[in-house]
Amino acid sequence: MKNMIKRDRLTKNIETQISEGEQTIPLLNRHLTSALFFMKLSTNRARTVREKFNFMMANAERREHLLAELKENLQTQP
Repeated sequence: MKNMIKRDRLTKNIETQISEGEQTIPLLNRHLTSALFFMKLSTNRARTVREKFNFMMANAERREHLLAELKENLQTQP
């Protein structure tokens, strides 16, 4: 059992992942908005890019939610 990670270390890693996700999503959104503006894509193409980005962001938010649940479960388990 040498490779087992301790609960407190796992919890800290989860907190780091959640924090990084919270910082990344708004940053990526700003970059995408700027890129779409300067690239002057057609309305349809820009809409497609935005839809794919929104799908990715929804998955990222879901991931953060699941990580938060996992962290809570780890903290409440004896």
